[in-house]
Amino acid sequence: MRAFVAVELEEEIRGNLAAASRELSALPADVKWVGRDSFHITLQFLGEVSPRILPQLSGAIRDSAAVARPFSLTVSGIGTFPAGRRPKVIWAGGQAPQVLLTQQRLAENLARLGFVPDRSFSPHVTLGRVRSPRNLAPLLEALPRYAGRAFGQQHVEAIALMESRLTPAGAIYTRVQAFPLGGA
Repeated sequence: MRAFVAVELEEEIRGNLAAASRELSALPADVKWVGRDSFHITLQFLGEVSPRILPQLSGAIRDSAAVARPFSLTVSGIGTFPAGRRPKVIWAGGQAPQVLLTQQRLAENLARLGFVPDRSFSPHVTLGRVRSPRNLAPLLEALPRYAGRAFGQQHVEAIALMESRLTPAGAIYTRVQAFPLGGA
């Protein structure tokens, strides 16, 4: 299965992000916008995972979650990766010092199983992926208006192993297992 570990977002935050995405999708940019049910913060992408390794994988995630404390997460601001005139991803930021510590512990435990992050961690919610630079200027001009917008705050008490199934309509994410923070 294709998998990743994530912080799932509460409905209020997903609704606020969806409203901003709808506003931005009215612009003529060639962007594939992510649906509200797919909004999350990826802590680590795992790629294809053999069912044989699921017990060890679950153990590593459980151990990481057990030593992490629940935390408050704020989702605010919209930006791009990379920043500048040729972005590939439109995102909303996730701010919480504890999310960085949680991800770091997770990465250390998963590395022992051979899952090494392919890039540095920057907590964010992917809102859309730029398909081409066509008509991108109006979107780039609009983004500064969203830089300080708050989408909500939530108390994070668990992280989740997620399955990603690719379909012609886009990826479908399903929680495989949730792991309470602090071993609760």
